[in-house]
Amino acid sequence: MDFSLKFVFWDFIKEITENQWNAMVYFFYFSLGIWIADYIYRFKKFALITVLSIFTLFALKYFLISIYKPALVNLVMVNTIAEVVPKALIIL
Repeated sequence: MDFSLKFVFWDFIKEITENQWNAMVYFFYFSLGIWIADYIYRFKKFALITVLSIFTLFALKYFLISIYKPALVNLVMVNTIAEVVPKALIIL
């Protein structure tokens, strides 16, 4: 998502500060999460959906970082684990 947002808003990124960009990205994620949450909570197998979404997150990040900067794959995967596992344990 970060890569696609930077690609779409490339000219806009040059005009704003990093903090403004981070605020915009977090707002986008928050809005997207609220929009998707309505559909996710309708499912009865919430734990399965959570596991599938975590797997999809890892696959997408691995795919994008292996194309963009292959040397950082290990760092990105470790950081993703550090971000996702505590949140997933709370949800499940």
